[in-house]
Amino acid sequence: MKSKRWFVAGLVIGCLVGCLIGSYLEYTRTTVKQEREVLKEYRDMKAAFPITDAELRDIAKKGPQVFDDLKRHEEMAAIIALSAFRNLAKGNVEDAKAGLLRPIDLYYSLYHEKGGDHGLLDAIETAGKEFPDIAAVIAKKK
Repeated sequence: MKSKRWFVAGLVIGCLVGCLIGSYLEYTRTTVKQEREVLKEYRDMKAAFPITDAELRDIAKKGPQVFDDLKRHEEMAAIIALSAFRNLAKGNVEDAKAGLLRPIDLYYSLYHEKGGDHGLLDAIETAGKEFPDIAAVIAKKK
């Protein structure tokens, strides 16, 4: 009777120890797998963009700010588009044109000499050949 109790107690303790060891091994294996995935992503990022770790850390710190800035730009584009749409709906074509010319004027005046996107600057200059209003904006900045 006493030996039966010890046998059952040994089985219970053995099962508990086995479960604990299995849980620990699964946890560490999952953690190591996740660490390997992160390290692989890091290596891929370093291969794609030859930047230093300090620069990468700075980019990561500025990430939320970049997304906030992008959100503000999209909000501004939506405001301009809504204003132009309302003016067009009312038949105010000239007011709609004026509202749409503001961002073109701003971008061209800020970046035509300071390294803006050459494709966009070329597109603005090409549009200036077709549309007199855009040509007038460009002429003020040259």
